[in-house]
Amino acid sequence: MICKVSTGVFTDQGYDRTFPNSKNKTFINKEEIKGRGYIDVGTGVPIEFYSPFVPSNFDFI
Repeated sequence: MICKVSTGVFTDQGYDRTFPNSKNKTFINKEEIKGRGYIDVGTGVPIEFYSPFVPSNFDFI
């Protein structure tokens, strides 16, 4: 199983390279939303993805 994730703003060529099997998918860039992107969990269809926001002063330990 292959999982592909993209976050941030990509060009059309960037999306084509990351998700080569999704030629009929329209990708929408939303620069104002941090951590937003697309994920393909092996189905061949990328879906919208939001990564969690972690403040820079957060201590994981």
